[in-house]
Amino acid sequence: MSDAPVVRFGIVGTGAIAGTHALAISRVAGAKLAAVQDIDPARAEAFAQKNPGVRVFGDYRRMIRSGEVDAVCICTPHSSHPAIALAAIKRGVHVFCEKPMAVGVREARKMADASLQYPAAKFAVNFQLRSAPVYRKARELIAGGRIGKLFRTTWIATDWFRSQFYYDGGGWRGTWAGEGGGLLLNQCPHQLDIYQWLVGMPKHVWAVATMGKYHKIEVEDDVTATLEHANGMTGHFIANTGEWPGSNRLEISGDRGRLLIEGGKLYFDETASSVSEFCATTTKERFRGPEVNKQEILLEGEGGRHEDMVRNLVDAITRGAPLIAPATDSVAQLELGNAITLAGVTRKPVALPLNGNAYARFVKKMAANSPAR
Repeated sequence: MSDAPVVRFGIVGTGAIAGTHALAISRVAGAKLAAVQDIDPARAEAFAQKNPGVRVFGDYRRMIRSGEVDAVCICTPHSSHPAIALAAIKRGVHVFCEKPMAVGVREARKMADASLQYPAAKFAVNFQLRSAPVYRKARELIAGGRIGKLFRTTWIATDWFRSQFYYDGGGWRGTWAGEGGGLLLNQCPHQLDIYQWLVGMPKHVWAVATMGKYHKIEVEDDVTATLEHANGMTGHFIANTGEWPGSNRLEISGDRGRLLIEGGKLYFDETASSVSEFCATTTKERFRGPEVNKQEILLEGEGGRHEDMVRNLVDAITRGAPLIAPATDSVAQLELGNAITLAGVTRKPVALPLNGNAYARFVKKMAANSPAR
């Protein structure tokens, strides 16, 4: 019989994503689902019946104080994430927060600061794509200098199709008051997180965001952004929830070639020499660059799943392993999304770091002026 410690999880909010968390917990050695809470008692009871032995709470604060959970999975609408997370870490209860951390970067920064103030509680955010082999390998190649100085990063993420039926399924969806944003806040946090995780944050953002282009909603469902980085790299982020079929294609171009991620595979078109040096010194070529070695990079291991992130949190709690996506490292994604939203809706350039108070005022104004659903 093993004496290994077991981390008891409580799930706050028993909506659609809660089932994914419960399944992930069941697949991780050293993790156990002990409790659930929801503002709808009937829904919480129905969820518990599918997970025998799980206690039901009517208030998340009581569950946190009960002593029956070591960690909480926050699976509620994102506007409620800050209050739940802060209540937990102040009691020494670990947090596994669904993305995004909050509606606005101001609240996310407060959450990250609190995680430093209460270090006894681990605070992880569910950016599971960081554990996927394809992105881990791309990060390794970039950090190792294999593609040289970065020239351009373009992500076309238009495979987020959502029907009107989807938006009508929850009263908070597709509204400024209930959701605080649309596509960039709900569907694209993972891509935005990986973008900045691979190539860093921009210093300026220009964007066009269209609200209700494909659906009867108040918030953006179509975005095209141009990002300017301090190192001279130009970025592009193109996404919507109305195209079918959509694309998910990430290109990262540098002085020594191009990385391409598509269909879960990683390709590297590696140049024989520096592109910029060849461009400046060749006395033979007018229309061609250096020779290119086209290759598919073989990937090792598994990842990119909720269970990988639950396992990481359990390892962090029980043996001090570093978190894949700690709260302090997860604010950037929300800041980038907020900046694109603000630039896209106002049609004005936005400088980073983003003024969190200004963005909060922007969301408040949008919520006050949006038509009632």
